[in-house]
Amino acid sequence: MKKISLLFLVVSFLLVCSSVAKAEVVADIYTDNFEANGKYTYVYPEGTCSIEEVSNPVKAGETALKVTLDPNTYAGAAVGGYALMDISAVRKTGKLEFWIKGENGGEKCEVMLLDAEDSDGTKAETGVVITPKYVTITTDWKKVSIPLTAFKDQGQYWDWDSSSMKKDSMKWDEIKELKIDVRPYDKNSSFTVYLDDIKIVN
Repeated sequence: MKKISLLFLVVSFLLVCSSVAKAEVVADIYTDNFEANGKYTYVYPEGTCSIEEVSNPVKAGETALKVTLDPNTYAGAAVGGYALMDISAVRKTGKLEFWIKGENGGEKCEVMLLDAEDSDGTKAETGVVITPKYVTITTDWKKVSIPLTAFKDQGQYWDWDSSSMKKDSMKWDEIKELKIDVRPYDKNSSFTVYLDDIKIVN
């Protein structure tokens, strides 16, 4: 009986190690030095929000992203780049993973994936509220792991002609940006977080 139990433990350990070894980075959204790697950032509204690369604090490598948003309005900060990220093959099995650290702790936000407008003229987005389901943000680094299946296939985009949001299917083979959003009803007294090692894994 002991030999069977020992064999079971060894096999289980090998299976776990095998599954870990098979995990692969499908898309690198942010590690270090986004300008050198062809990345870009933007915020809205401008003037009260910012996103910048900082050397402290960091979770891995040399830099992290510091995001400060206006908690009293609909605000966001994005990082994106070319080439476009094709994550269609891992739509059902992949995960969005990153590390997050709050300036004060208790921050609430939504994480969005956005596709490119290149092929159809629309830039659709789909989001997941990460707090508290996927993470409770504190002043320590916390790893966030979100199944891609948590992001809906039906996205939305801002239509300037009608000044309204419209629905559109997400183009999973043309993902362009990741965005952090806050809304007034999140009731953040302030919002500054640090992000590091953002990637799509399978």
